[in-house]
Amino acid sequence: TERIVYQQIERMRSGQEMFSTVDELAHEAHLSRVHYSRCFKRITGVSPNLFLIQQRIDKACMLLKGSDSPLDQIAETIGYNDTFFFCRQFKKHMKESPHQYRLRNR
Repeated sequence: TERIVYQQIERMRSGQEMFSTVDELAHEAHLSRVHYSRCFKRITGVSPNLFLIQQRIDKACMLLKGSDSPLDQIAETIGYNDTFFFCRQFKKHMKESPHQYRLRNR
């Protein structure tokens, strides 16, 4: 079971699991959501939700640095349907807006 969780973590790090939910990941690992979250946190030190958000924000940072794509396109690419929500998540984790981040990293 932990082997499956480790594989999922690697897929998340490579960007393949950005659209998965914790429920879907837990189901794939044949664990309840609660047991899955405990196992995941034991391995990574953070909850699966926070880990997924961190992976999405990392990918957003790469896209903001490397392209002039509009924010709504970047948000959609990393799994956010709501650009406003993406911007709030980004600011919460990066302490600046995506626009500020893009300007600072040109």
